[in-house]
Amino acid sequence: MLIVLLLALLHTAHSCDFDANLSVVSCTDLDAFQLVNDSEIAGYTLLLQQCSPPAEAATSTAIETVELLCDKPLPPFALEHFSNLHNLQLTQCNLTNLQWQQFYVEGQTPHADFTTCPLDCNCRNEWIISTRNNVAFSVVPILPPSYRCSFLHCDWGNLLAPAFIECVPGDNVTLIVNISAATVEDFPERQYFSWLHTPELSHNFTEVISNTSMKLVIEPVAEEHLGTIRVICWHCEHPLMVSVELRVRVPIRARLEERDDSIRMIISGWPISPLNLTIEGDDGNQTHLLSEDDSVEFFDSLVVRPDKWHSLFHRKVFSIFTLACFTCPVDHPAGNYSFEVCSTTNCFRTHNHINHPGNHSHFYPPITNSASLFLPILVFLIFIFLLSMLIFRIRIMHDCCKKISFLRDKASLHHVISRRTSRVTEETLLRLEERSSLSSSDYSGQIIPFIELGTIQVHEKIGKGAFGEVYCGSWEKTGERTVAIKAIEADEDVEKEAAVLSRLEHPNIVRLYGMTRDGPRLLLVFERMNMGDLRSYLRARAPTSASYSQFPPALTENELKVIVRQIVTGLCYLSTQQIVHRDLAARNCLVSGESDLRCFLATQRPPITIKISDFGMSRRLYGQTDYYRMQNHCLLPVRWLPPEAISDHRFSTSSDVWALGVTMWEVFSYGELPFAELNNFEMVSYAMAGMRPPMPKSCPKPIYELMQRCWATDPDQRITPEELLLDPCLTPTLTDFLCAVPV
Repeated sequence: MLIVLLLALLHTAHSCDFDANLSVVSCTDLDAFQLVNDSEIAGYTLLLQQCSPPAEAATSTAIETVELLCDKPLPPFALEHFSNLHNLQLTQCNLTNLQWQQFYVEGQTPHADFTTCPLDCNCRNEWIISTRNNVAFSVVPILPPSYRCSFLHCDWGNLLAPAFIECVPGDNVTLIVNISAATVEDFPERQYFSWLHTPELSHNFTEVISNTSMKLVIEPVAEEHLGTIRVICWHCEHPLMVSVELRVRVPIRARLEERDDSIRMIISGWPISPLNLTIEGDDGNQTHLLSEDDSVEFFDSLVVRPDKWHSLFHRKVFSIFTLACFTCPVDHPAGNYSFEVCSTTNCFRTHNHINHPGNHSHFYPPITNSASLFLPILVFLIFIFLLSMLIFRIRIMHDCCKKISFLRDKASLHHVISRRTSRVTEETLLRLEERSSLSSSDYSGQIIPFIELGTIQVHEKIGKGAFGEVYCGSWEKTGERTVAIKAIEADEDVEKEAAVLSRLEHPNIVRLYGMTRDGPRLLLVFERMNMGDLRSYLRARAPTSASYSQFPPALTENELKVIVRQIVTGLCYLSTQQIVHRDLAARNCLVSGESDLRCFLATQRPPITIKISDFGMSRRLYGQTDYYRMQNHCLLPVRWLPPEAISDHRFSTSSDVWALGVTMWEVFSYGELPFAELNNFEMVSYAMAGMRPPMPKSCPKPIYELMQRCWATDPDQRITPEELLLDPCLTPTLTDFLCAVPV
């Protein structure tokens, strides 16, 4: 008997075939697939020959595509735990109606190829193309070309539930959600109620499910039940979902988290409004009412700002930071401070140490007045004076030669400008050389808008590098916290680049409002993009292998295409303006939009805007992690540069196209670093040898082929930004259009 059992197991183990060249694993059924080592098939496609129900729930973090070769319906929730599944394909489909439960994948919005299915225009199929927000699941469908259906006559149905329930610990609570929709068979083994941000919470409650209602009974309520309850009607014909706030009276608590240049204060409990904060230090204390919209200032230099993007009804998040020194009315000493937060029910006290650089003169450190240092300083100043005179004389001679050269070239300038702008960098250089070095008095002209220093307020630091710092700021003309202020050392190149940038106006280009000076620093005032840089945005929304919902949800392939399309649109505009960026990368693209923290699915995510920033100046604003100093050259982002830019320092729109290809690679790899295993020195050798980044595991092959066209060795053979924008891979299809229009 034992031998027979072993033979049966051996036969089952060999019911999966592998093709490493095609990255395909073909299995008889899901039970056979369960015996496959998941770590050996990362990025593989699963060919499923039979759609029989598995004995146990199948799981996989490696499979990205499932192709169904069976002609029978897939069992409901069979692929639920394929956490990295992006594509579904029904090869031999003869089904006229499809149930959403058969294709449900937790936390994913997969592409589903239904082109072989003879679908009916039945209301049960409405979920396939619906773009409603209150849904538990959706797909990006690929439909038969002849499928043209209107579902305007269909009743989608809805769930009726209270917006919130108030209670105290120890109460018995019953939440009833009435179903006003068509239903299918019950799924008694499934959990209908779950807590949004604590999905593992599954004790002290029972569920009673019928075709007309869903009931949750909690006996008794505990503090950990405070939160938002997600209710999914698993047996509804359409993927209906509703959320209910369970407002358990819980004393507020606060915790402090250290950040780079600030402290994050997280307050949880309910009721949580209003909140009073008392900050106590060695020199006294101050109390203020915390606002959900506006910043509050303590001691004239300590600011508490609400973070609405990460706040919930039972959790408020605030950032605590010190103002930049040049805006501090009085000095705010570093030291230990206590923070007491009070609601209408209780108070909570915690402690933390706050650093502050002191009330020095603007950005630069004070000069030491010690008498013992007088003589060395005097000698040093004399040396600097003589050196300055020498440099001044050399500069005058250089300017004279430059003006003579400019007059010679001016006659042929019209010929240069008329040439194809996407291939030459000389246009940009000529446009820049038309401007002489700008002084403060020049800013009042039309070239670079000058902003009075008194009209801006500088808040917390949001970025820094070896060459400058970036602050969040306010400007009288745009409002509170609407600008990003970049403080960098002033030089002729920066002012020329800013002069070009200030004339650019496009929905996918970050706007430079103007500039001002503060001592030796130049302050560039840009529009602020509230969601930060694209690389960080992508990394925060990369797919995870977790078995529960991901917040925010992972970006889908279609969303990644939209991101790329916006970047390409911005680069097309730069090409028409004869501008060469020189440092296009995901870190130099910024994101704005509404928070997606509360979204269950990617389809519920509010639209975002991507804008290109840092034209030739980013090498001064970032550290040297992504940059490498070649001999006799400035810092170069070698991972994003073509061979001609690395070897000859030649930049053109063609070099920007190469960088665009690498940026596309970053987008479809969710913010990974190209050639992360190589250091910058090794990267130079690899780039000159013609090495290209490999295809990201979740990237469609046509998109990667576009990247390869961006990486042609010959600059003249590279695809142009305009050709990229019109490529079918980035152009919305009819299916995309149908999915974008609610029915």
